[in-house]
Amino acid sequence: MQMRREKTCCRGLEIIEVAIVFPIILLITLGVIHFAWLFLRAHQITSAARDGARLAALEGANWGEVQAHILDSLQTMGISGCTVGHSEQSVAGHNCVTVQITVPGQNVALLDLSVFNVLTPDYLRGTVTMAKEGF
Repeated sequence: MQMRREKTCCRGLEIIEVAIVFPIILLITLGVIHFAWLFLRAHQITSAARDGARLAALEGANWGEVQAHILDSLQTMGISGCTVGHSEQSVAGHNCVTVQITVPGQNVALLDLSVFNVLTPDYLRGTVTMAKEGF
């Protein structure tokens, strides 16, 4: 009884398949990592806005100190080039303070590749509104 050998015309096909599929899988993996990184940065920006709003909501809060605290928090996280703003308004009979942080997307992007520019937003914003204490 003779054993049949596989056809030799398909030799090396696996290497060609890997050469075609591997870059696609790598691109998808890097895209997921990039998106997760942007999601983390958006959460950090919103968290810094929340901390700033808590400080600004305290009675006798000084906006200069609040802004310095926000910028220090963002600097610790490695985020720079941000714009910090605030406003005060009355909502349902309560005095409220709103803190907004805006960061250009290029300042928080993990991968500076032209392929991922489509995935990177122009700006990441964190906005938080809190009622002021003592009013």
